[in-house]
Amino acid sequence: MNSRGFFQGLLVSVLTVSYAVAGQCDERSSFMDFLSRFSRDQQFRNERIVFPLRVVVGSPSEGQIKQRWSENDIGSKFNPPIPSQQLREQGVTQYVSWQSSTEVEVKQSIPESDSYIVIYRFKLRSGCWFMVRYEDSSY
Repeated sequence: MNSRGFFQGLLVSVLTVSYAVAGQCDERSSFMDFLSRFSRDQQFRNERIVFPLRVVVGSPSEGQIKQRWSENDIGSKFNPPIPSQQLREQGVTQYVSWQSSTEVEVKQSIPESDSYIVIYRFKLRSGCWFMVRYEDSSY
C-alpha cells in the first residue's frame, strides 16, 4: 500500500470512529432507513461521503472517465439518490444489491434507457454507512 492510500484509509477510520463515538450512527437502523435519510437530507449526506470520492462518469459505450471528487465538486456534479417515494413518479427504478454484509450497491435508472443510470456504493464502517463510490453514465 502506498503512503497516500494509507493516509486516506487512516482518515476514513478516524472519521468513522468519530461518528460512532459522537453517537451519530444507530446500528439498529437498517440500510434502507439510512438510504432514505441520505437521499433527502443534504447535510447528513455530506457527512456520510468519503472524500475524495471515487467517481466514474460517462457511458460504457462512449467511454468512461475515473475521477476523484472533493467536497466542492459534489455540489455542482453530484446527483443524489432519488427518494423512494419519488421513484415511480419520475419513471426511475431502483435496485439494491448487497455485495457483502458491509457493502451495498444502489442502482437507479430509467428502464430501457441509457440516459439515466446512476450507481452508488456504500460501505459500513464502525456501525456507520458511508458512500465510497459514485458512477453516473448520464454525463
